[in-house]
Amino acid sequence: MVLGAFPTRDGWSHVSVQPCPPEGLSFAEGSVPTPYGDLFIRWERRDGDFTLTVRKPEGAPLCVTAVLPDGLAVPMGSDCSLTASCTL
Repeated sequence: MVLGAFPTRDGWSHVSVQPCPPEGLSFAEGSVPTPYGDLFIRWERRDGDFTLTVRKPEGAPLCVTAVLPDGLAVPMGSDCSLTASCTL
């Protein structure tokens, strides 16, 4: 799963975003449809760093957790967007 979004509870009320970047691919972005609107995901791998950005629709009752390649889980707060980074 290049973007890595999947529901962790029925109805997509809770979502985990855990990209699995394949070798040779430096970035990916796209939208994943949910019952509450599209979840936007973008990740980039550059110079040994990995950055993940996730945006959920305004007002959507989605509980989103981003999991970076180093295993760090970052929950999205009350904002509708999250950006997290790690070193690969």
